[in-house]
Amino acid sequence: MADIIDYIYQYGDKTLEEMPFNEIDSLVLSRVSYIPFHNIVSSHVTHKITVLGAFKEFLNRYRDPYKKVLWHDDVPLMAAMAESQRFKKMELCAYKNILDPHREMQFAAITIFMGNGQIFISFRGTDDTFLGWKEDLNMSFLPVIPSQQEGVRYFNYVCENTKGDIITGGHSKGGTIAIYAVANCEKQNADRVKAIYCHDSPGFTEKVFKEIEEKNVMKLVYRYVPQSSIVGMLFYNDAKYEIIKSNQMGFMQHDIYSWEIVGKSFKHIKSATKSSMFFDSTIKSWMDKMSFEERQKAIDAIFEIFDRTDAKTIGQLTENWFENSKTILKSFKNLDYKTRSVILASLFTLVKVVKTHIVVAISKMQGY
Repeated sequence: MADIIDYIYQYGDKTLEEMPFNEIDSLVLSRVSYIPFHNIVSSHVTHKITVLGAFKEFLNRYRDPYKKVLWHDDVPLMAAMAESQRFKKMELCAYKNILDPHREMQFAAITIFMGNGQIFISFRGTDDTFLGWKEDLNMSFLPVIPSQQEGVRYFNYVCENTKGDIITGGHSKGGTIAIYAVANCEKQNADRVKAIYCHDSPGFTEKVFKEIEEKNVMKLVYRYVPQSSIVGMLFYNDAKYEIIKSNQMGFMQHDIYSWEIVGKSFKHIKSATKSSMFFDSTIKSWMDKMSFEERQKAIDAIFEIFDRTDAKTIGQLTENWFENSKTILKSFKNLDYKTRSVILASLFTLVKVVKTHIVVAISKMQGY
């Protein structure tokens, strides 16, 4: 089954005038913000470089480009874009990448001039840093996370220095940042937005979602989740969504290269899997049983343990898993009683919720 790289090779000879912008284009451009373009794409919106030029410089700069990207397929994706009439002349600018441990923020974005008078503002989702994942989980108790606030500043900056219609979006947390940015930017900037694309993106706290909904932003949102989505079902998001087919299982469905494409659109299916619905209801019930303070304490304690391994990314943690696992166990044992109790209490609550939901699921299957 075709993926987004196959899509580019099949339709890459078509310009946007010949074949209008579609949902697959939105995924391609959402992924561009994941490419490490530091010192290749300018941080200023007025200094642009084409996709072709940026990819050539990327290859010249790095002897092994596969070691620089988050996902192996990011390199062939950029190669396909650089070869295609549809994407190679698009211009990149305003690249921003911030990792701020003090603010617990991981943020990246890039602006793409599509060549048809429209601009795509692409927000990166979570990378493989523990900092990025902690910020994600902080959404369970914080009304606003730092990357969302940074997204508003970035969005206003781009709008104030450009003209034309805007499309925005992102994969994972990037889609959530895009929604928040449009909802909280200057009104004249929000008025330029024609669509917001969210690809397997988590939600917000219920209070923040309701505030966004009141601003009439959700009518612009196109939301896609794979059939067994985990990340896209996290937190509160009552917006309608399209279910698409992934050839992976469980959490690996978050990988956009597993999403199946038919022609110029995703392979849409009628309903999510029972496992996805089970996960969604279980996590929400678990969260409901924990106060914001309890969530914060549990998350802080867990990441304090990870921090003691000296690993900064999930990749670094797994590379030396034997030694790191011993450090994790030792760190857990050395935690003070109160902190250790917080972690155990949250896990105990989760186990109770899972058991309850399993009983309910079995009862439904048996027709009780």
